[in-house]
Amino acid sequence: MSNHTQVPITKEAIPHGLAVPQWLEDGIQTESGKDILIIHANDNSRSSLLRKLSMDGVPADTTRHVTIQRLVASLHLDLRLPGILENDATLFSLIHEECVKAAKNNQFPLMHSGEYGAWTTFKSERLLQLHRVLSEVRDPKAWQDDPGAQDLVSILQGLEKKLGGSHPDLVKRRLVKELKSRGEDNIPFSRKEISGIVILDMAPDFTEIDLLTVIAKFRPIHQLC
Repeated sequence: MSNHTQVPITKEAIPHGLAVPQWLEDGIQTESGKDILIIHANDNSRSSLLRKLSMDGVPADTTRHVTIQRLVASLHLDLRLPGILENDATLFSLIHEECVKAAKNNQFPLMHSGEYGAWTTFKSERLLQLHRVLSEVRDPKAWQDDPGAQDLVSILQGLEKKLGGSHPDLVKRRLVKELKSRGEDNIPFSRKEISGIVILDMAPDFTEIDLLTVIAKFRPIHQLC
């Protein structure tokens, strides 16, 4: 396992339009292939391969076939982090209330001067959307003209403490931080039986790349692209 940090992720080019190369399809039907975790680009890709394996009479462990979203949820449970909050109208309402308070304290000067009325729900929605976009870049704090997305992080973290949960937009970075703090032998519970990981053709964002890179210190990853 000591070599995982030296070559954390290997890559292999595959023909355009080929979802699963034959060597992988053959391999996952073997006994050793049962210990491979496959990360699909989306749920449709996952369902398509599982359906094909079923039609070929190949028993498949569905827990060995995940998407990034499913992997994040699984790791979140493994690490016993506070439950992921439901991203619904109630949560948005609470976020908006905190944004209104912050705006009154001039925390969003580039978005709201106070001269043109109160802070609106539209501005809270735009700020959340901006934060989601910035969450997918490698160093969101490097943006000097940030109109308030980083201030929003403090608001979200405050609500997490009040509600005893994890905001969906903060989960990936928190997982990266938590996994980085673990030694190579301290493997998340549900991944202990995994011998390796194959990522099917997909384009992960920077946050997902960071997550996959830190996961690679526990198990080798081979990415098809």
